[in-house]
Amino acid sequence: MKTPKSKTFWAAALALVGAALIAGAVYFFAFMPRPPVPEAVDPKAPETALVHLYFGHPAEPLLVAEPRYLPLPANLSARALTIMEALLEGPKQEAISVIPEGTLLNSVYVDENGVCFVDFSRGIITNHPGGSAGELMTIWSVVNTLVLNVDGIYFVKLLIDGQQEETLAGHLDIRKPLGPDLRLIQ
Repeated sequence: MKTPKSKTFWAAALALVGAALIAGAVYFFAFMPRPPVPEAVDPKAPETALVHLYFGHPAEPLLVAEPRYLPLPANLSARALTIMEALLEGPKQEAISVIPEGTLLNSVYVDENGVCFVDFSRGIITNHPGGSAGELMTIWSVVNTLVLNVDGIYFVKLLIDGQQEETLAGHLDIRKPLGPDLRLIQ
């Protein structure tokens, strides 16, 4: 038969064991190594994406794709501007730029219908070497680069110093927005 003293003893022992378990758990969780907290992602920061810039083939009247990773903002116009700036920087591999030297990019914007307006300086006309193949390469370098890389851009309208022109070098009508031409890509 148990005496009242043994009940007190067991109750105290059980309380002591419970307190020790609680203290151990608190110590374990307080000093336990934690995995690193990931850095907060800035929702306004540009996403780096693979794009294909289209430059001239070194030996044939074709365009070749040069892959490049670019930080692309979410805004369509800003995304198109970033891609066009990279295109104007020229190729880093074995291809040739088909945008005439001295050509400046005045502005780039995308309207609500998915038409990207690319406004170049007059240098794209005055410095153009001419020829129908050269004009094809210049125009579709820009058009294919934008339409094939940016969801939401379906056509490209070329402007010169904010104005509509009939042609760059006398062969192709650029008065209307242009879609991509995959036949020119190697």
